[in-house]
Amino acid sequence: AGVCWGFDHQRMGHLSRAELGFGFFADVATSRQKVELGRLAVDVIFTNFRVDVLTGKTPSENRAARRFTRACGFTMQAEPVQNLIVWEGALSSAYLSTLSKPDWQARQAAKRALCQHPTPDVEKYQAVEAA
Repeated sequence: AGVCWGFDHQRMGHLSRAELGFGFFADVATSRQKVELGRLAVDVIFTNFRVDVLTGKTPSENRAARRFTRACGFTMQAEPVQNLIVWEGALSSAYLSTLSKPDWQARQAAKRALCQHPTPDVEKYQAVEAA
């Protein structure tokens, strides 16, 4: 369905950051499957590597990529940075995004708590998914 890559790993004292990139093949997977792959990649990185913060650059023209970035848990800057990346062969503006390991862990804990104490809507959703 796609690929994920990490690069530009930097130590910052006792912390570290790495940039993360994603690429998907058109019409091979649903949007939901792509987001699941993205979240899985984030989880693998935070679980298995000494990375405290993930960063990314999302082309401002790519609305689907911006939605994907937010769905994976990243926080995006309000305004894009001009001429930051090359997109489709030309200089382009991009949104900077970040996701810290503590923020990711808090989201995962909240998700587990929701599954342990489901609301009627969650129970209905789980019943439909199980059918």
